Amino acid sequence: MRNMLYEIKMANAVYNPTIILNNPGQLSLKTEQNLPEDEQITYIDFFVDNDNRLYLKKEGQSPQILTSENLKVSDFHCKYLSSATESIKIYLTLTYDSINPEYQYSYQLTSSASIRK
Repeated sequence: MRNMLYEIKMANAVYNPTIILNNPGQLSLKTEQNLPEDEQITYIDFFVDNDNRLYLKKEGQSPQILTSENLKVSDFHCKYLSSATESIKIYLTLTYDSINPEYQYSYQLTSSASIRK
């Protein structure tokens, strides 16, 4: 969650087509941070794969996994709190996957951030 909040604050804009209210969603950001060579803007994506793992993908780089092997993302979606200020609310539910039922649990995270332009 901390990675997403930091990247939102540092971004120039939210790439609108990727604010998906469905689960699992995707969040894409336009940014001028850590630009690939000869580029003026780049994109950063947060998404969940088919194995329910959360990833960070920076343009021109391989995706980086953000969740541990035993954590599965059972919910990930974002919505605008304010499109005028590009304030985003993030909903994330992580489920600890264990072969022992007494150690299985879910944890819900919710947070918000605004583009600082």
